[in-house]
Amino acid sequence: MRVIITGRVHGVGFRQLVLTRAQRLGLRGYVCNLAAGQSVMGRRMEVVAEGSRRRLDDLLEAITIGPEAAAVLATEVDYGQFATVGDFEIRSDKE
Repeated sequence: MRVIITGRVHGVGFRQLVLTRAQRLGLRGYVCNLAAGQSVMGRRMEVVAEGSRRRLDDLLEAITIGPEAAAVLATEVDYGQFATVGDFEIRSDKE
């Protein structure tokens, strides 16, 4: 699953929330801030996760709520094939 989250998602503990939840669910993948392409709706973040559909949906539910200081304005979800390597991690910002 690949999710692009838009809103107040940088500097509010969002990546840590996604990391913790994904690890608890036993998912593989990563979360990172998207530095380029800020939209009029806010900053953007990318989550790529691999696992069972039920566990991916559990992660998606947590993403749509986000941490208390966040404001999720939009999510774009793609359940296509995204190959990941290793355990779930926080990656450096993408340009």
